[in-house]
Amino acid sequence: VRQHLPEVVDYISYLHYDVIRKLSSLFDIILEVPEGTFWSLCKVTPDVPDDSAGGFARAMLYNPMPEEDEKKTANTWLRGHSDASFLTFITSQPMASLQVRDYKDGQWKWVGYRENALVVNVADCLEFLSGSYFKSTIHRVVSPPDDQKGHRRLGFSESRDSLSCFVCGFDELTNAYSIPLIYFSAFKPHVVVDPSTLKSPKLDRLGITKPASWDRITAREWEDRKVKTFGKKAINANEGDEPIPFYINGRAAERWHQLGK
Repeated sequence: VRQHLPEVVDYISYLHYDVIRKLSSLFDIILEVPEGTFWSLCKVTPDVPDDSAGGFARAMLYNPMPEEDEKKTANTWLRGHSDASFLTFITSQPMASLQVRDYKDGQWKWVGYRENALVVNVADCLEFLSGSYFKSTIHRVVSPPDDQKGHRRLGFSESRDSLSCFVCGFDELTNAYSIPLIYFSAFKPHVVVDPSTLKSPKLDRLGITKPASWDRITAREWEDRKVKTFGKKAINANEGDEPIPFYINGRAAERWHQLGK
């Protein structure tokens, strides 16, 4: 990993300063807010971390499991969940494992492979900021199809604010399909993640406001409190993917409520 750190920094910098800036302009247009509104929530101020957006990156390696373990987990390697922050970027990879849950029918759908493409998930803070106009992506990782079993699913990640791109494809040395390079981008820490922050004419016209059950919370507070729920038995001790309902400041910690359950 250390020998690739310059590439890592270049890649995450590209995601944050180029890709996110372009997506921010699209969000401005869609929600009819002044140009630069979303980017102002994502800016990085050098040497001022408390007034800077950022994020963190993660590397994940999934080793093939014995058949008996696959049965115990119902072929699920990472249970269904939504991410906490703004947007999540994953490099598309040829090994099929990532699935998203369809909001209309509640079914899990495979995320297909596109060469040199990014998979972008909406995360909780963007959902809150838009009053659920944009919805968090419920996603999971499962055992791949039979023709891809027996290989390792390899992802790479680094520290807050940067990430890199490795070669995509099958690596015979590691017996793995390389890449999902995952970058979890975040708003500035003190952004209040409610529709009132945006003052969007479109949301106003649609009657979208902060639900009465939502208490005020900032981006950093939400991310910190949600992370502390991970692995808690009181929330995750049930069968299947769907978590036991748990609320943070009046907001469901996992965004399953969208599915009408």
